[in-house]
Amino acid sequence: MSLLGGGCGSSRFDGRLSIERERKLVDDGIGEQQVRFAGAGGQLELERTEHTVVLDDQGQPLAFKLLDDGERFAESPGPFGRFEHLIEGNLAPFIEALGRYAGVAPKVLWSNAGNYFEAVFGQLANRASQAQLADGQALVDARHLADGRRNPLYQPVRYVELANADGRSRTWRQRRLCCIRYLLDGVALCPNCPRLDAPPQ
Repeated sequence: MSLLGGGCGSSRFDGRLSIERERKLVDDGIGEQQVRFAGAGGQLELERTEHTVVLDDQGQPLAFKLLDDGERFAESPGPFGRFEHLIEGNLAPFIEALGRYAGVAPKVLWSNAGNYFEAVFGQLANRASQAQLADGQALVDARHLADGRRNPLYQPVRYVELANADGRSRTWRQRRLCCIRYLLDGVALCPNCPRLDAPPQ
């Protein structure tokens, strides 16, 4: 998965990960044991120096190797305590470094991270109860972090109800912030781009 685009792509800065591949990454990369562990209040080690990324021949992630099986929280830390290690220990330093290297605004990279975070939790909904996923939902619904800072993962997407020609409605998952991949030569807007008034037909 790439934070420099709407998903996973065929070039270094090109995000082309469809929801189908997002689903495959979740299915292939997260086993039932890890889902039950996370849902039961576990914390996996996500410090950048403590895991390895396995890449394909196009430089896109295939798998993540973690240091160990993690540990359980002694008590429920709530959404901010539960994901602090992800935000502060993993995403924040990575996005800061990547933004400097690629010249991309941090808010774009945070939006891309939030897009994946929300999508993964959507897929886990098929494997875990709403109670188990409540902390993740609470995190993306919170405007501010526990210390009062703006939450960079706040509501990265919205769900828009659209009417079909036959009168039936459908839901469009639309990002709130453009990933700017359209600035690359030959790359079109993502199907869920906020620059679109409606999804592509």
